[in-house]
Amino acid sequence: MEKILLNGLALAYHPISNQLADWLWDDAEIRGFVKRSNLYMIAQREEIFFDGYGVDPSTNFLTFSLASRHRRIDNLSLDTDRFMHAWDGEAEWELGKQFFRLWSITDNKREKVLRWFTVEKLLWEHSRGTVRVPNLKEYRDLMTFRLLYVGISKQGDSFSRLFAKGHEKRAKILSNESQLRDAARLTDELFIFLFDVHQTRINSVDPAEKSEVMKELFELSSPDKMRIVADAEKAFVKILNTKYNTLKYTNYPYGVDGLYNQGFDRYGYFVDEDITFQTESALIRGGYAGTATRFTNPDLILVEGDTVNLVKVED
Repeated sequence: MEKILLNGLALAYHPISNQLADWLWDDAEIRGFVKRSNLYMIAQREEIFFDGYGVDPSTNFLTFSLASRHRRIDNLSLDTDRFMHAWDGEAEWELGKQFFRLWSITDNKREKVLRWFTVEKLLWEHSRGTVRVPNLKEYRDLMTFRLLYVGISKQGDSFSRLFAKGHEKRAKILSNESQLRDAARLTDELFIFLFDVHQTRINSVDPAEKSEVMKELFELSSPDKMRIVADAEKAFVKILNTKYNTLKYTNYPYGVDGLYNQGFDRYGYFVDEDITFQTESALIRGGYAGTATRFTNPDLILVEGDTVNLVKVED
């Protein structure tokens, strides 16, 4: 019987800039929502802004553009009515360069936010099919980031590890990296990724094997989540050689707190999001599976025995 364990890294929350993350830290609801994340990444990408707002009176669609230093995507839109299915009253948009919000209106005053989007939240929800933005075919290009650091939180969750107290590597990145756009603030170009890890176990059984082996199959236990998280951190650092990880885990996959010697013939990791991370030495392309009916072909960090390789997606 061949034992294979694949582990997907899915975001517990949409990508957030370092500045927005700092603001959201005061939101107890958000902190509670992301508690399942123990693996996090810090990456950089130039800012992308909303621009050219309008409303199509024939459809009530909000229209807009996405613009960065190097590109512009026009003729984008969102269905306002879809966001108001649970609201019978009036509503209005609050429109800005970094975010927009749809407010309910009561007695000519804004009462509550019905929906809100930053550029990253919109791209993430579009990639997962939660919202549909017609003509946004290039979204994967906008979800490519320069990966700087991979970390884990063994005590508590990722968000707490990063923001409850001072985080040495986050501070070091803010002190040493340069902004990509001259007029930008680095805190707006750095993005936080709070990942949760989920397992997909595959067991290949020869029909000729004895019933004792089949019994063993059903009695197999899953590895502890923190063992998988610890192993995943080492795998990504080893393969991507991230700039701000001091320990490069050159001996990986060997280790006492990971999956080595846990009885698997092969195991590996993929980014279960339509996100691409790149460093000076490597690039890993993710792919969001979502449901079993959606085909994705993400790059895979694969461990077989004593070797670890990055298996690239077919073009």
